[in-house]
Amino acid sequence: ASWYIFTFLTQAFGVRGHLGDLKIRPKLVASQFDVGDVQIRTTFAGRKFNIIFKNPDQLDYGQYRVGAAFLDNEKLPTKPGDEEILIPRESIMLLDPADDHQLTIHCMR
Repeated sequence: ASWYIFTFLTQAFGVRGHLGDLKIRPKLVASQFDVGDVQIRTTFAGRKFNIIFKNPDQLDYGQYRVGAAFLDNEKLPTKPGDEEILIPRESIMLLDPADDHQLTIHCMR
């Protein structure tokens, strides 16, 4: 069961480490958003994250990009057409390890 959860986290949600940074490249399909936003909780670099994926247009994997991303309500830099977001480890280490941090990913055309 742990391999299934790990695979779902790293492949479907696309949450994984990359050279010490946090990289998120979602591969969620439209049917996974049938009840609204999709959320997952995880820990990275000793920080707790609640990651929320928003897909208001019910786009399928391959149709959307990371249109916007927010960490604790602060906009993260993204470029049009990006399929992923990379959060540098230096930024993560500045976060309070005692808090739960909210990362919101907006899936858009």
